[in-house]
Amino acid sequence: MISDETVQQEGINAMVRVCKENMLPREDGCFLMHNVLQILYKKSEGLESAKIGALMLLEAFVREELFG
Repeated sequence: MISDETVQQEGINAMVRVCKENMLPREDGCFLMHNVLQILYKKSEGLESAKIGALMLLEAFVREELFG
């Protein structure tokens, strides 16, 4: 998530797919997303791409209505 935007988007798509295709229960998928967001937030002080990755991840989960 701290690499270029195309790699970030691939990671986000994979996390959304895992949740939408019920590879993980929805609650577990949201928990995983929260953990990734926390890691990105900690890195965001020094890395602009971490901020962008965190926002892209949050936007994707909201857009797909994965929060219930």
